[in-house]
Amino acid sequence: MERSAGQPIKIRIAQTVVVSAIFLVLIGTAVLLAFFFGEIMGDTNDEQTTITQYLPPDVIRQQRDLRLPLYLVPKHYDIVLQPNLDRYNATFQGTVKIVISVVFDTAKICLHAKNLAISGVAVALNKSYSLVEIFMQKSYFDTSRQFFVVELKKSVKKGDEVILTISFNGNIGTIHKGLYLIGYKDSRGNLRRVLTTQLQPADARGIFPCFDEPNLKATFRVTLVRPANSISLSNTEVLETLPLNSLTMMADVYETTPPLSTHLLVFAVCDFPVRRITSASGVTWFGGLVTFVWWNDVWLTEGFVAYFGQLGAHQMEPVGSVDDAIIARQMTPALVEDSLQPSHPIRPRIGNPDELQELFDEKCYSKASSLVRMIQHFLGNTVFLNGVKTFLQRHSYSNVNDNDLWRALAETATSKTFREVKALETWISKTGYPVIDLIQNSSRKIVKATQKRFLIFTQEEQNKDRKYHEKHTSTKLSHPWKVPITLTTQKEKNWQTSYFYWLDKETDYFHNETFACNSWFVGNVLMQGFVRVNYDQANWNRLIVQLAARADIVPPRVRAQLIHDAFWLSRAGVLTQTLSLQLSRYLVNETHHLPWIIALRLFEDMYALLAESTSYEHFKEYLVQLLSPVYYNLGWLESSATNATQRFLRALIMGAACKFGLPDCVLKAQQLYLVEMTSLKTHNQIADDFQQLVYCTGIEAGGDAEWGFALRRFNGSTKAMERHRLLAALACTKNASILLKLLEESVSSPTISAVEMQLAISSVAKNPVGKTFTLSFVTNNWKRVNAKLSGSSYITRRLITDVTDCLSSEKELKQVVKRKSLNIIFIEFYSFTVFITFMNGSGIFK
Repeated sequence: MERSAGQPIKIRIAQTVVVSAIFLVLIGTAVLLAFFFGEIMGDTNDEQTTITQYLPPDVIRQQRDLRLPLYLVPKHYDIVLQPNLDRYNATFQGTVKIVISVVFDTAKICLHAKNLAISGVAVALNKSYSLVEIFMQKSYFDTSRQFFVVELKKSVKKGDEVILTISFNGNIGTIHKGLYLIGYKDSRGNLRRVLTTQLQPADARGIFPCFDEPNLKATFRVTLVRPANSISLSNTEVLETLPLNSLTMMADVYETTPPLSTHLLVFAVCDFPVRRITSASGVTWFGGLVTFVWWNDVWLTEGFVAYFGQLGAHQMEPVGSVDDAIIARQMTPALVEDSLQPSHPIRPRIGNPDELQELFDEKCYSKASSLVRMIQHFLGNTVFLNGVKTFLQRHSYSNVNDNDLWRALAETATSKTFREVKALETWISKTGYPVIDLIQNSSRKIVKATQKRFLIFTQEEQNKDRKYHEKHTSTKLSHPWKVPITLTTQKEKNWQTSYFYWLDKETDYFHNETFACNSWFVGNVLMQGFVRVNYDQANWNRLIVQLAARADIVPPRVRAQLIHDAFWLSRAGVLTQTLSLQLSRYLVNETHHLPWIIALRLFEDMYALLAESTSYEHFKEYLVQLLSPVYYNLGWLESSATNATQRFLRALIMGAACKFGLPDCVLKAQQLYLVEMTSLKTHNQIADDFQQLVYCTGIEAGGDAEWGFALRRFNGSTKAMERHRLLAALACTKNASILLKLLEESVSSPTISAVEMQLAISSVAKNPVGKTFTLSFVTNNWKRVNAKLSGSSYITRRLITDVTDCLSSEKELKQVVKRKSLNIIFIEFYSFTVFITFMNGSGIFK
């Protein structure tokens, strides 16, 4: 496809049920299109970037072991792919013709391939518009590095152009990896299937032999062969459709793409109409238009996509602010995840191909997005957006690393130097994050600030984490973070333009004339930095008094921050459990959703851990006392919630009130469930906001009839969201035998997907009745569970984490440690033996 200079090429991202996760990114980026579109594509960089220009030293050292040799560069691929969607033997076959530029003389062609059978290989030299065959010595797989190697009888020379043609075939999978099938039921209950792809980070090589590294961009001309009664989708528009000999099959030939990395390709075949979208998505800007050189900088794509994706989520469901959404959905979970051991920086070392998949965890998305938000607040929104714009314009269709981002941001930040902006790099290269201790000396109007890494486990485990960190990054843990710290005082209460300080050493002193005796102050104002903050005891006490007397003086985001920091600092043994519980008492008057989101997550964890302790009933009573005022104020009537934020808060509070046993909530939920069961209508009559809590409460308080009703609804549902809600509700029963039946069905039933199996197992594990035998079931049936997961490392990690999250007794912990096959290092609940003892002896609930 030809284009004139300055004309944009638009890449179509096909929105289907199988790639619906992209939708939020599309909407989020649309918010910024008026700012970026029309200028980015016009200033493409015509200079060829050498492949090694940006490679960090640790990657160059590992190149022999992991990366492709640098003597060949792909220019163009012609791919023909024909899937065979037989119900019992789904396979695919195809051919790929790759135009390759020779950078250095070589007698070997090395590219990527895995889990493929190669049926034919041909090599030719493109000489003056004619092809000259090159004879091969041999070809073979290097399976440890996922290479396919073609050895030639004669070397090709620098400047030559080689045409490599390979025929191949393979198997279609059933998990979200590579080329896979998704099953679903249509409105008539018929089982249907959709073929689609997930190629990031390194699964294009499992579909066709290719140069599967992000910096090796090329153009692609794709042909997808499909049944005549279906449609296909790829990255560009269909150029022509050709009937094949049988007339039952068609070949869709797609327009040539602009230069892309292999992991951005999309192949899909389905038998229903699909709304075709032509748009520049976050994936196109961050990853397509501008691509990282190597996977250790994947945060440049995923962090920005996740950040701007929240803009899209907020456009669709405007609950609170975008900052509130990032704090609730990404930042606070990332703060928890990054305080555990083992951990790794979001730009780690990579030693082998299998480690690529491990990059895509909470840090890749949630922590990276939170750091993007921190950078945005540090620079200011206008400077930040202008810097991103410069970054995208300058590096269109080229490869980048984080230095390119720092440089572009520094150029637009007239008040900041490149050195100051690049100081933020410590957050990318270091494992974890710091807790900042702030101790006030009001007589001298000075605060002493000290930073150290925040961890919630013992010194022995910290030593293990130090060794893990040194293996995966070149940055020493002892080097301090460069922390932009903001402060405000009770006198100023300046939440938007608070005082700014750099903490770039372990200890420093900040002067402020507004510090005064007997008045509080707050650090990391509005939770802008990815840190925790601890105060001296006197300041904590003043903040507790302020919240109890007039919480509205303190913004909701700061109230949420104080709750989150206090509880996790107490869990780490830095603060007493008494202090965090005393702070939480103010919630009896809280009406904002963000502090409740943070508090209820903490309470639900504690609730599960205390299920077998003598403090369990006291703790439930305390939670009911906190929830009662806001519960009765909101009520069950839909008319009582006038906007999306109030509806969200009402659903949140109602769910918690029923879960913790507030009598009125339980009674009303049971009544609604009974009405649903006796209704003659076959579809759900309960409002979306209440479906989960009504079904869960009805099943928990009911028996076989209530459970069976929900199971029939689940089996008859074709909507993914409804199936997930019903599956989670089925795990609410107190009947252990039924829970075991649910576990078995989730593994053995072919109509329950791997994702649904993980949800079912995780939901049973969170039920106090099922938490112990869930671990036994998973370990005893690990071969079957793992076979259904089919190597999906993300779903596997999520399942193992959920199964072990609620274990608290010594017996349970020992059981986990002994199960080496699950590869678990369980360290999360060391402090809870002390906590349970405290709860038994405390009078806080009496």
